Amino acid sequence: MFTGRRPTDSFINGATSLVDYVKVAYPDKLLEILDATATYSGNTQHIMDIFLHPIFKLGLACCEDSPRHRMKMNVVVKELNSIRKACAAHLPVHEFRGSA
Repeated sequence: MFTGRRPTDSFINGATSLVDYVKVAYPDKLLEILDATATYSGNTQHIMDIFLHPIFKLGLACCEDSPRHRMKMNVVVKELNSIRKACAAHLPVHEFRGSA
């Protein structure tokens, strides 16, 4: 969703899947893998800290190879709500608008 890539796309840097593609970029190179059609305004580092790092971290936690190591859905919902609240408190709505 945030990369603009499909799981069936070809990847660079030795990544063999969308998950590997994100793992290689997380946390320091997320800006390099973001969907080029997404628009950003405001402080990019602030957007990274408040929204993008947490959402990618959560996405990777949900994609662990072993189901036992994946987050429980009730914990995922709590994390998503925390991210939403942090964004609402710190980012004006216009600062991050991804493509649909």
